[in-house]
Amino acid sequence: MKRIAWGITGSGDWTHETYNVMADIKKKTELEFMVFLSKEGEGVLKWYGIWDEIQRDFPNFKTDAGPNSPFIAGPLQVGYYDLLLIAPATANTVAKIVHGIADSPVTNVVAQTSKGDTPIYNTAGGSWLSPYVVLARNSDSFKHSNLTQQTRDPN
Repeated sequence: MKRIAWGITGSGDWTHETYNVMADIKKKTELEFMVFLSKEGEGVLKWYGIWDEIQRDFPNFKTDAGPNSPFIAGPLQVGYYDLLLIAPATANTVAKIVHGIADSPVTNVVAQTSKGDTPIYNTAGGSWLSPYVVLARNSDSFKHSNLTQQTRDPN
């Protein structure tokens, strides 16, 4: 079974769309999801009225208790999860990731996961249509979707 770690930040943009797509993918595939969020992500989910739904649809659900709690980085580094997805992501989170700041569960997980081989994806600049079609049709092909993969400088 393929496993996805899905990190949610405090971005209001695309919150409903992201949730709806991920819930639909979960229903149509055998992918296993673990959802984790920043403190701001929790607030946004409550504000937009999907707090209860996301916990119901994604029972493996973790909330922020500090930069390394819940502990998610280890399983991602050693390949327990096949993919790390950050969606939606705030501009603040993207800037922190770019500059290596790891002060929330989401930014810490990205920093630590980048030390291993697990692919890291975000939705910056992409549309939901293509990855949705790819994931819903064939759960083995999710690594080839049009999500934006974080790049690593080989030097």
